[in-house]
Amino acid sequence: MSAVKPSLPSIKELLNMPVEDKKLSWVVSNVSTYNLKTNTEGKKKRQRTSQEQLQALSALFAQNPLPTAKQRQELAAQVGMTPRGVQVWFQNKRQTIKRMQRPVSPVSERSDEDNLDIAASALLDLSYPRTPSP
Repeated sequence: MSAVKPSLPSIKELLNMPVEDKKLSWVVSNVSTYNLKTNTEGKKKRQRTSQEQLQALSALFAQNPLPTAKQRQELAAQVGMTPRGVQVWFQNKRQTIKRMQRPVSPVSERSDEDNLDIAASALLDLSYPRTPSP
């Protein structure tokens, strides 16, 4: 006597099933959030800024590094970007300039040997707590 194996439900069937078992509720509710091969919707592919877009963004940045929402919308319409894309570009540009203006940290000026000595002494301090002298 051979036992007949029940067929497994498809993903669409799983999504349409009522969820009665609490253990499966997470799986069923989150199946649709994964980017399945059958799912044509998803995260858009990154689009690099063109030379013309970069020139327009840089020109406005030179005048005003913190444009208003209205200015961002106008610029986005001019250069063919989303207002959010323009906003992110400005945020990234401000952060890049801020990072370039930071002074070099003293740690990077030390040699690797000095850094190892400092790390080793810090570990020794943690491993062997000092006892107060009488």
